[in-house]
Amino acid sequence: MKYHIITYGCQMNKSDSERMASVLENAGYKSAPNINGADLIIVNMCSVRQSAVDRVYGLSKKLANLKKNKPKLKTILTGCILETDRKKMKNKFDQIISNQELNHIIPIGRSALTLPIYSSSFSAYVPIMTGCNNFCSYCVVPYTRGREYSRPASEIISEVQRIIKKGYLEIILLGQNVNSYKNKKHFPELLKDIQNIPGNFWISFLTSHPKDFSDELIKVMANSSKICHYLHLAVQSGDDQILKKMNRNYT
Repeated sequence: MKYHIITYGCQMNKSDSERMASVLENAGYKSAPNINGADLIIVNMCSVRQSAVDRVYGLSKKLANLKKNKPKLKTILTGCILETDRKKMKNKFDQIISNQELNHIIPIGRSALTLPIYSSSFSAYVPIMTGCNNFCSYCVVPYTRGREYSRPASEIISEVQRIIKKGYLEIILLGQNVNSYKNKKHFPELLKDIQNIPGNFWISFLTSHPKDFSDELIKVMANSSKICHYLHLAVQSGDDQILKKMNRNYT
């Protein structure tokens, strides 16, 4: 049996696809280079961006034509799916699994036990938290990803150690709001633990919410030789009134 995964959206979706590929490979599936050679096609979509939704609509028509000649082909839609998009896609895929449902099938910590099949030979995504509690007025993430959940620090450290032993040079920590990480330790403490792992590698992270960015985190970044002195900070607007309407909770 062969599988093919098509991914739309952010780096977290790409990381989810890597974990899905790992689970499928462990179950005996082999990767197909394109949809024509696959027995199972998984589309990892993103309702956050309309352009990604439009592409999935177009792809679903192509998959329907493919199934006419290959009736045993199974298609699955997963990812960040709004309920409205889920209803529209209802009869276009054999199965629809929301992101929150996916986390029950492939827990975010599973990659600590079995390394994902990374798409890069030198750079590895490591999800440290998922979900969001902010409910910005323009954003669907809390509705598609659910509320914030942070992985145990020991689990993250274990995964990073395995990655470094494999020879990867870049560790990219992921989260919808990565600097709101909190599981006995806060994000700056987690960064300190990761930078103290022996090896030649560098660390970056995304994406950060300005309201959770602290002086402690700035100091950790400034004093580290492993943490990239680069910051993705979604400021969104330079106007206090607009920021208030956006429910961003900073000025």
